[in-house]
Amino acid sequence: MEVHLCSEFLTPPLIKVLFMSRAMFPLRALSVFSLSLLAACQGPSTEEDDDLEAGRAAASALVSSSVSPSSDVAMSGIWAGGGSTPIYGLMDDGVSFAASDRGGTFARSAPARASSTLTLGYQDTAKSGGASTVVVNYDGWAINGGAGSLVVKLYDGATLLATGPAHALTTSPANFSDTFTNLDVVDARQLRTELVFENSAAAGSLVSSIIWLDVTSRRGTGLQGQYFNSIDLTGAPVNRVDSTVDFNWGAAAPLSGVGADGFSARWTGKVSADHSETYTFYTTSDDGVRLTVNGTRLIDNWTNHGAVENSGTLALQAGESYELVLEYYENTGNSVIKLSWSSPSTPKGVIPQENLFPGPVSTPPPVTVLACPTGFTRELFRDDFDGNALDDSKWNVIQGNNSPSNGPFTQLTKMLRANVKVEGGRLKVSSKRHCQDPYPNITAEHPAQCAGTNYYSGAWLRGKDTFAPGKGVMAFHAKIPAPMPGTFPALWARNSFGDARYGELDLIETWWDSPKGTVNNPNKFSITTHLGSSPMIHTSGNEVGPFANLVTAFHVWEVEWDATVVPAVARYYYRDSLGSSRILLRTVNHQTAGFNGRVTDEAFRTALADGWRPYIDFAVQPDDLWHVGPDTAVTYDPDDLEVNSVIICAPDATP
Repeated sequence: MEVHLCSEFLTPPLIKVLFMSRAMFPLRALSVFSLSLLAACQGPSTEEDDDLEAGRAAASALVSSSVSPSSDVAMSGIWAGGGSTPIYGLMDDGVSFAASDRGGTFARSAPARASSTLTLGYQDTAKSGGASTVVVNYDGWAINGGAGSLVVKLYDGATLLATGPAHALTTSPANFSDTFTNLDVVDARQLRTELVFENSAAAGSLVSSIIWLDVTSRRGTGLQGQYFNSIDLTGAPVNRVDSTVDFNWGAAAPLSGVGADGFSARWTGKVSADHSETYTFYTTSDDGVRLTVNGTRLIDNWTNHGAVENSGTLALQAGESYELVLEYYENTGNSVIKLSWSSPSTPKGVIPQENLFPGPVSTPPPVTVLACPTGFTRELFRDDFDGNALDDSKWNVIQGNNSPSNGPFTQLTKMLRANVKVEGGRLKVSSKRHCQDPYPNITAEHPAQCAGTNYYSGAWLRGKDTFAPGKGVMAFHAKIPAPMPGTFPALWARNSFGDARYGELDLIETWWDSPKGTVNNPNKFSITTHLGSSPMIHTSGNEVGPFANLVTAFHVWEVEWDATVVPAVARYYYRDSLGSSRILLRTVNHQTAGFNGRVTDEAFRTALADGWRPYIDFAVQPDDLWHVGPDTAVTYDPDDLEVNSVIICAPDATP
């Protein structure tokens, strides 16, 4: 019956019509009967042919577009239809191509040539947009003498994506199909194929008819979302891919494992435009939001606020993909975040899933700079101790005794500028032992026990100006020396009031013994709130920790004050590193248990309402008054107190 059909129905004119149809329309547009008839008249199929056809059918179910070559990019040893007509002309005109139905020559390799290549481009026939799967179809390939093989290579522009298997050629025309999957082609118009004909016997030549692509467009699946249990994008995230960013969680948590308040999120990936136009990107957020596209910060409203829309514009090219990073935090209350866009050809709306492609789950670059925390982005004071000398416009260094009172503590401990140095981008404050009084004339350091009196020196730096009255944050990035008997390193904030109304917020103080007479755990420290000095009123029960590696690495200590709320409050925080989440150590107001005297909210508010200056202190207590003094029988050579940065920040400006 097959022979009858071929001989009676598939006459040369009909063959020509069928191949003209394939040239003018995608393969899938031909009738099942037409395709079956063509296949039948090629003779019985082999097992390999069956597998190829099955693979082609499976791939076709995913086809989104079928494209024909539109240019001959390069030829080596190829004749174009036996003459000078460009190959793509034979493909596209719908007439000349029909003459090549396995009898004529659409493309022919030069006789007796061992290797020939034909490279074809699809720039003018492929749709704009990406590709995830490409099926390369090539029909009617044969060799008219000798033995040969055919291999197809798929390129994205100049980049080789994949190489197909070698297909053996015979004198009978054969159809082949290679499927390439898991591609990440940004612009399908850059696809090109290179067909390599190997003629091992160097005899005969290649005869071919058609090459076309079935392209499955690359469809977006959304953005990679990372959700953090902190408002500063720190800590271990909960990861998921979000098809779009269009969330109104209200007072609920965004997902399991993340709280309803005090969380943040980052979405990363790429966005692909449908038109070559200027796009406007919009965010609606409650609270802070930042949007960066193609390295350009389009939106930056990293503040506490209700649901607010922000926007920014950027010119995009159709089919191109652009890096996108969206960052968001929720402080308290309702949480809302939405990412939308518009262009002259795109109505305003949420960016659809098909235009978004998730990025890899990755750890952001390490934080290397001490920065103001969320909600306090106005930096008022900063010293990173760059250069090789202390900035005298920012600091006073106390010289001489650290107190006007008498006694061994004052007489035997001298604060010296000589113990302060800046090198390698760090402030280094040291404490030393001397066998002669080092003040006012500096004497040599003597770490070992002195035959007579043991004198000690330290250093005390005081910020020249006060900042952020009423509400602000002070932070130090520093490394505290390991405790030794007598040493007293400390980082403080002090206001400008004197005596009875002055305030002191001790971010960290360490001693060898705490409480007195016991060996201190080097991974613990004290935070103390002082109010007034005549008499001194301060908190008790101030020790916190332990924290790992406290004296072997740099950490961050922060104090936040707020005299604008009732009751006025101070909060102390610790961060293990610059990129770590804040740990709230203690909240203090006038009602805090442990004050050794009566404190009113008015007095506490008055202290906090003043401006604050930083203090850096490395003192020595040799008289056992408060804690155990240095052991004179042992070498005294403590590590330096090192400070990388100090900042003071004020609240965000009112939007």
